[in-house]
Amino acid sequence: DKQRKVWHEEVDCMVDKLQSDIKKMKNKQRAVLKTHLQSITKLIDDLNSVIEEIKEVLSSRDVSKSLDYEGKLAEFKKLPPTLKSTFPIFTPLKVQRRELRKLFCSLTPPSITAVESTHAPKCSKPPSEPLEVLSEQCLLEEPKVVGIVETGYDFLRNVTCSHEDEFWVSNWNCEMKNIDTKGSLLKSFRTRSGEMACDVAIAKTNELFYTDVKNRTVNKFTDGYIEELIKLQNWKPLNLCITSSGDIMATMYNDAETQSKVTRYTGSTEKQTIQFDDEGKPIYSANNKIKYITENKNSDICVADWGAGAVVVVSHLGKVRFRYTGHAASSQTRPFKPRGITTDSKHQILTADHHNNCIHVIAPTGSFLRCIDNCRIENPYGISLDKSDKLFVAEFYSGKVKVIQYMK
Repeated sequence: DKQRKVWHEEVDCMVDKLQSDIKKMKNKQRAVLKTHLQSITKLIDDLNSVIEEIKEVLSSRDVSKSLDYEGKLAEFKKLPPTLKSTFPIFTPLKVQRRELRKLFCSLTPPSITAVESTHAPKCSKPPSEPLEVLSEQCLLEEPKVVGIVETGYDFLRNVTCSHEDEFWVSNWNCEMKNIDTKGSLLKSFRTRSGEMACDVAIAKTNELFYTDVKNRTVNKFTDGYIEELIKLQNWKPLNLCITSSGDIMATMYNDAETQSKVTRYTGSTEKQTIQFDDEGKPIYSANNKIKYITENKNSDICVADWGAGAVVVVSHLGKVRFRYTGHAASSQTRPFKPRGITTDSKHQILTADHHNNCIHVIAPTGSFLRCIDNCRIENPYGISLDKSDKLFVAEFYSGKVKVIQYMK
C-alpha cells in the first residue's frame, strides 16, 4: 500500500509537470499572438488615418493640396505575415504491464511448515488425508429438505441469511423482505430508485447492503433509513458480498458492456480492483451478465460468472487459483451456468446450477465433491448459508426458499 501511494504520487507529479509545461507553452504562444495582433491593429489605425487624409484632399477646392499630396500607400504594400499556430500533441505510450511489475517490486512467496497436530478436527480424517477427502467426510450421504418458506414473490432472485432463522429476499421488483423460517414478514422496504436491487448482502453488524443498477449505487439499509455509500461513474454494480473484515466487494461492468471487474471498498473508499490476470487477460467475462460473489473462509474471492459458465476463484491478492466449469459426475444435461454462490465453515464452495436444478459442492482447491440434486430443487437462483451451515435456496419461479441440510 505504501508503494502504491508512492507510485500514485509520482504519477500525480508527472501529470502536474506536464500540465505546467502546457500552461507555459500556452502563455508563450499567447504572447506572440498578442504582439502580432497589436501590430495588425496599429497598421489598421495607420491605414484609416491615410484614408481620412485622402478624403480631405479629394473634398478640398484647393488644387494645390492635390498637387502637393504625396501618396503614402507604398508603405502598406507589405502586409504582416500570417501566423499559423498548432496545439501541443500528447501521445500516450502503451502500458507495458510486465515491465511495470518488474519496476514496482519483487515478491518472495511465503513458506508454510507443517506442524503435527495433537487432535483431529470434527468431521475429518488424520492430517495425511487429502483436503477433498476431508470435505467429503463432512457431507451427508443424502441431503434433505428441513424447511420450505413461501415468500409471496415470483421471480425470486436473492436470499441472504441474517439472524438465526431469519433471512432477506428480493425479486425483480423494488421491494425487499425480511422473513423468518415460519414465513412471517418481519420488515420490508423499497429501493430509492424504484428499480430492483440486483443483489443483497448482510454484514456482521446486521446491516443490509444492496446494489442499484439504475442509480449506479451501493446502498446501506439500517433502522428504516437508506444511505448511499458508493456512487459509480461509467460503471454499473451487479452483485456484492461483505467480507470478514467488513469490506464491500462488488462485481460490476462498464457502460459499453465490454469490461467486468471486482472492486473492494472500505466504506466508500476504493481499495482494490481485480480485472486482469498476470498475462493481462480479463479474468471475468466482459458483459452485463450475473456475477454473484462471495469470500471464502480462506480469504479467496469466488465469483459465479454466468457469462463464462464458470466459477472463478482468485486469492485475496487477485491471483487466479482455478476455474470450475462443471463436472460430468453431476446431473448436468444443459450447459453449466452458475447463479448464486456461497461458502461453508469447511471452506467448501456451493453454487446454484439454475438450468440443471441442482447445487454443486466444490472443494476449496477446485475439485468437484458432489451435486445436491435429490431435494427437488427447481430453478435455483440465489443461495445462502446460516451459521449452522444449513443451505437456503431461492427458487426463481416458485418464489419458495428451501432450507437444506447437507452437512453432518
